[in-house]
Amino acid sequence: MIKFDVDFMKNLQSHCITMLHEDEGCEVKLIENYQDIYQLICTLQLHNYYLWHQEDIARRVDVNDTVIAETKHRIDRLNHSRNDTIEKIDEYLLLSMQGDNIDNSLPINSETPGSIIDRMSILTLKIYHMNEETKRNDVSLEHIEKCQDKLIILKEQLEDLGNCLKVLLEEIFNGKKRLKIYRQFKMYNDPALNPQLYARQAVTE
Repeated sequence: MIKFDVDFMKNLQSHCITMLHEDEGCEVKLIENYQDIYQLICTLQLHNYYLWHQEDIARRVDVNDTVIAETKHRIDRLNHSRNDTIEKIDEYLLLSMQGDNIDNSLPINSETPGSIIDRMSILTLKIYHMNEETKRNDVSLEHIEKCQDKLIILKEQLEDLGNCLKVLLEEIFNGKKRLKIYRQFKMYNDPALNPQLYARQAVTE
């Protein structure tokens, strides 16, 4: 069994975001510097980092429809990889903390550790960018003060989620709850399950 260090993970998420904003070329080093679940957490942070910036592009109104369509497709692919990574985190924790001896009578949590880690990953991104907003010199004092207030709330929410994750992992580790992996089974990217895709494929055949 492992004891997962939530505080180390929070620092790692923040470190990944800072490093990526300084140099996107560092992603290989970030992945290679860590092993096991922490490597998966770095990978998840990469997916969310790129998703964040693709979502920014998708909301531009000064580019043509082709750019937006291409961006949306990249977002779909990144979301697919992100969901896969969340499941891998849960799978790792399941094997490491429960093994094969699972008591199916134990209660389960509606949100898995991997999902909480993903929410914390996104919050870390929000905190980074909200903090950047407080440093701008091309906006009003009111804008900066609003962003400072939001930054306080975001940090509080991150702390709350971290504590929730600690409690859940402790309950799983001590045999008070069991971890169950919820499969996403995303349908819109699957040509066999998306009617817009398989109908078009049937026409072209």
